[in-house]
Amino acid sequence: MKLPLTSRFFEALSGQGSLEGYIQRRRDLVILEILDGYTFVLACDSNASIGLKEHDYVRHSWKEVGRSAAKVPLMEVLAVGAFPFIVVDNLCVEPEPSGAGILEGIRFEVERLGLDPDLVVTGSAEKNMITTQTGLGVTVLGIAPQGSLRLGTSQPGDMVACVGIPKNAPERPYEEGDPEIMDPPATKQLRSLEFIHEILPVGSHGIAYEMGVLAADSHLVAREVDTAIPTRVSAGASTCVLASLPVDCLEELKTKMNKPVNLVGWMEMQRIPQ
Repeated sequence: MKLPLTSRFFEALSGQGSLEGYIQRRRDLVILEILDGYTFVLACDSNASIGLKEHDYVRHSWKEVGRSAAKVPLMEVLAVGAFPFIVVDNLCVEPEPSGAGILEGIRFEVERLGLDPDLVVTGSAEKNMITTQTGLGVTVLGIAPQGSLRLGTSQPGDMVACVGIPKNAPERPYEEGDPEIMDPPATKQLRSLEFIHEILPVGSHGIAYEMGVLAADSHLVAREVDTAIPTRVSAGASTCVLASLPVDCLEELKTKMNKPVNLVGWMEMQRIPQ
């Protein structure tokens, strides 16, 4: 009789066997296949030198820092079709007042997704050393039915739309809540649209780079088009996302999303050298 998947994983782990087949790295995600019928998705992000401390480069409120740090891994988990249920904060600042303010922002983003932060948020702050610059990391764990993740699901001929406007703190300052930028609830709304094939949040590498990643995941090639938004600048804390979709659905996407939508490229088959 074949052992359940969790039992086989534990045997491999406890016996120092190979964990290949149970743990995969896809993009910035860790995919865990350790439970029959379900897939776990792990995402993380870091944030530094943004806050109200002496040596912070960009000045923002503590709540803003927490929201910005939490939204990226939340959006990465949501984008592939998983449901976040654990949020871990690693705060490299003292518990009061910096840590409490950052935690307020993290809890705010969690509550926006209908989750109870008293249950799903855990973490730690620096209680020994004096800190003069802000730093933190946030990790999010999500779960999805096995076989349902939207990874490598873009199709040849798909158009690639950018939802939201790329902004970043040093060059194009913004605050969370800006109606032009993406956030976790909007990402959840976007993934609910049946005609969307795949979603990829854009970070510091910019739109053009991430469009190449999106294409490569589906063994395709991305072709850029002229667009009104910059494609080679940092998008900060995932201020925009890429979405692949059929060519006849762009106008519908614009009506469904209360965010700016711009066509930025197409997906094509890879050409095999003759």
